[in-house]
Amino acid sequence: AAIGHLRVDKITSRTIQKFILNLSEDGVNKTTGGKLAPKTVKNYLSFISSIFQYAISQGMIKDNPCRQVTLPAAKPIERTCYTLEEAQYFLELLENEDIMWRCFFVLAIYGGFRRGELYG
Repeated sequence: AAIGHLRVDKITSRTIQKFILNLSEDGVNKTTGGKLAPKTVKNYLSFISSIFQYAISQGMIKDNPCRQVTLPAAKPIERTCYTLEEAQYFLELLENEDIMWRCFFVLAIYGGFRRGELYG
């Protein structure tokens, strides 16, 4: 369901919707053989939309067909978390460790920081 062969003025929201839905099917991801991640699909739509915005600014088309496209619903990822007791026990184990590690994990547990934020 590629769209690269079509003229920009011949592409409809239905064409793009079909393309976006195709990205969410098994086998599209060449690395894993599965689907593309929802964020990757969103990035594809954003990129296509920016191309249409440029075409509008150049007077090639009047409307951006990406505005009528809906992204497939992303399934929430279930993550495992420590219970309060497990977190307290973990912090007790860190009492005799280097201050750097204690700070790191206290911030991680109580601050809710992302990994990249903690590394920074």
